[in-house]
Amino acid sequence: MKRTMKKLAALIMALAMVMSLVVTASAAAGEPTLVVTKGEGIAADFVSGNVRFDWTATDDEVKSGFLTDLTAAGKDVTITVAGDFTTSSTAAFALDGYSVANPTTVSGKWEVAITKTEGSVAIGKLVITLPEGETTGGTITVKLKGTGGAGDDALTEADADNSKDAITGAGTYEGYVDQEVFRVTLPTVTADDIAFTIDPQGLIAATAAGAHTGKKFTEAGSMFFLNTNNKVKVKEGSDDDADYSPNSDKFTVINKGASDVDVELTLTASGTALGENPTISFVEAVADFADSEDTSLYIALNAKGTGDEKTTVEPIAKDGTAYKATATASIAKTDGVYEYKYDETDGYTYGLKDDADGFKELEFWLSGAANTNATGDWGLTAGSLALALTWKVTKAESGGSGPRVTAEAVEGLSRNMEITLNVANATGYTLKSVTYGEESPTDVGATMTEVAADGTATITFTVDRTMVSAAPTAVNVIFTNTETEADTPAKSVTIVAAA
Repeated sequence: MKRTMKKLAALIMALAMVMSLVVTASAAAGEPTLVVTKGEGIAADFVSGNVRFDWTATDDEVKSGFLTDLTAAGKDVTITVAGDFTTSSTAAFALDGYSVANPTTVSGKWEVAITKTEGSVAIGKLVITLPEGETTGGTITVKLKGTGGAGDDALTEADADNSKDAITGAGTYEGYVDQEVFRVTLPTVTADDIAFTIDPQGLIAATAAGAHTGKKFTEAGSMFFLNTNNKVKVKEGSDDDADYSPNSDKFTVINKGASDVDVELTLTASGTALGENPTISFVEAVADFADSEDTSLYIALNAKGTGDEKTTVEPIAKDGTAYKATATASIAKTDGVYEYKYDETDGYTYGLKDDADGFKELEFWLSGAANTNATGDWGLTAGSLALALTWKVTKAESGGSGPRVTAEAVEGLSRNMEITLNVANATGYTLKSVTYGEESPTDVGATMTEVAADGTATITFTVDRTMVSAAPTAVNVIFTNTETEADTPAKSVTIVAAA
């Protein structure tokens, strides 16, 4: 192979000598070969023997390093000359990694000093013998090749270290844009929107709303909220919109951000009617009024998100010394509505597309009823009972807040009864377990359907004899994140309505 390469090199050099536009100068063993190509305007008598490379460096390590660089990749010096070569001083030079000093004209020769940029060590100089006579100028390209000229194997491992110094390219960073944009549209809710009127004896209906001139109420109802936007009819088949109904207006939280958000709603009841000697109480279902003559109320938070098949209903109940209802939900981000943008003022941003729409949202509202069987005095006067509504919207933790589970509560458990749990926001999750009992959880053997494109699914299980005997009112559901393989905290779901 080595002999073949030598023959090939000799052939190439021979061809170069024949070509009229290429001049090759000889060099001592270990020094670079200088191949000169002349452009138009250079006299025809510009022939071999008029270019050489003179070493001026005395440091052998510097000389060897320079030869090694040339072995790895040839270096070009381009000299452009105008007019008479013997008198012109105009030239342009380019040598990557080295600096080239302006040439000087000495006795009809161009002398070009070459200095290695790093360390500013003088390597040597090119001496170009100019042709005689007038010329129109032109371009001389000198290519330095560290392969040796006259001698074989001019550069060997014994002569120099054949390694290449590191070439460093500076890196730049285009920037970073946070893709988890938090952007939420919140509802405007006033005190009038959650004010309520309790009418357990049906006085409004009996007097055709005589005490409320010009206002219309739904025909059925024992507790009323103002309806401004989401009006319903006074009764089925009527053309009249009601100003008041057992449900408040629907309030909407819209997720216009680029990440999922969690919403926590809290409805709290307070007032002297709930003091040390309360005159009213709360039930968790309207059905609880059936066999009771207590002065009791049913007031609930209702929430339903985009794609949810069921409405989440959380009634006010006594929690220690407080009377409140809490509902939690997640609103997923809407895919495909954000894009990268750039302008000179703000730089790179991650913003909504101009035609963005179809945002996911959460609707929530209040609903209420009074026990029409109550026979006693409710003890209600101005300011004795009030509702306070609060909400908190936060960016969901990485991966979202996980599945939400609701159920249609039954009156009681019986053997072979099938229980259905409704699941939302379940994309990326599988069911791990459904159990009842805290100290020694018992698995009910539930199965979950395939998660639909909108993140919904259903869980079903059959009540057996053991479960009937244990009479649990709730089950705990655990999911597994398919990406992280982490389990969600147990979610308690009520399956039996309060007695």
